[in-house]
Amino acid sequence: GKIKTWFLSITIILSYINYFKLLKNIYVFPYIIITVLIQIYCIVDYIIYLIKQKPTPKPKITNTKNILYKLFSTEYYLKTIE
Repeated sequence: GKIKTWFLSITIILSYINYFKLLKNIYVFPYIIITVLIQIYCIVDYIIYLIKQKPTPKPKITNTKNILYKLFSTEYYLKTIE
């Protein structure tokens, strides 16, 4: 993710430099291709990660006291994080 962000930032900066013609002979196209490939890899990796995760059961909410307990109780939190 961090490498992808760096490539995306560099590509955007080089594109602006190329667009406003601040420097000559800047070839942005290879950076665009690399950035797109890394983006696709990250998307596929994230989708695979989500598919492999087990779904979490939805808590039963019966009344206001139960909701407050589940929202603000340290004891409930410690029981459910494992």
